[in-house]
Amino acid sequence: DSASQEEVAKTGVSFDVATCAAGVWPPSAPTEKLILPPIAETLRQVFSNFYKAKHPGRNLSWISSLGACEVRANFSVNCFGSSSSTSSSSSTSSSSSTSSSSLTSSSSSASPAHAQEQSEEEDSPGSVHARAWPDYLFKVSESQAWILLLFNERDSMTVQEIAEATGFGSDELQRQLLALYVNKATRILLRYKDEHEERYSVNCDFQSKLRCMHVAQIQLTTHPKEEIAKVEARVSQDRDHQIDACVVRIMKAKRELRHSLLVAEVSSQLSFKCDPAMLKKRIEALIHREYLKRDDSDHNIYHYVA
Repeated sequence: DSASQEEVAKTGVSFDVATCAAGVWPPSAPTEKLILPPIAETLRQVFSNFYKAKHPGRNLSWISSLGACEVRANFSVNCFGSSSSTSSSSSTSSSSSTSSSSLTSSSSSASPAHAQEQSEEEDSPGSVHARAWPDYLFKVSESQAWILLLFNERDSMTVQEIAEATGFGSDELQRQLLALYVNKATRILLRYKDEHEERYSVNCDFQSKLRCMHVAQIQLTTHPKEEIAKVEARVSQDRDHQIDACVVRIMKAKRELRHSLLVAEVSSQLSFKCDPAMLKKRIEALIHREYLKRDDSDHNIYHYVA
């Protein structure tokens, strides 16, 4: 109705709904108890009120795992505090009546208020936030959208903090996060891990020739921890190759370099933070493979072997 449409319009989000009977699809009832962002809660409530007014006696249930969203993001110079918002999304719901009918609906979400309130200013020609940085449109699952929206308010979060803010269980959260950082082409988040905690932050250096990208869903065939271990092994191997190539490229140009200067050069050229111990290990490997050799009188100096 017009009242519901006006409430949705106030959010500034495109909102689409599809319905289906519970006896036909989906095959099982939803079990997740997620904590939604305020904008998503508002949109769901608007649709629930509209639907129940049209179909008294039916129970409406939402299935976030079947929803999809389009998230528009802008990675500014300072990254944190930049405008990042969802333009449209869909989620799945199931409803039932006395005749056991159900429906599937799509809901949408949007960014926190601060990003929406700035939109008009950012679009104006004289604005300080003129479009110097491109907007990207990411097609993600509804669950991934809820995670991404958290970073409109925080520059980084631990896994525990994300779990508490969203209500995801450990395995499901790891699956959703994996999709947001494992693929280089759509690496929206960066992952940091030490002995005490696992932390995620926005990839402020994200760049792509594409303006619209689909973030693939991760289907785990093994236990999430085993899958993550496999991914980490692949990432580690890929980084080994990048470090080797970087060291050889620098040494080929310099011919001779002290260890401290080589470390500084490599660190400035790599797109990821290189651990000194990892770099030392790769240098030793290159010496063993006879790409480099140590100076006879000073072992802190390396020579390129042509």
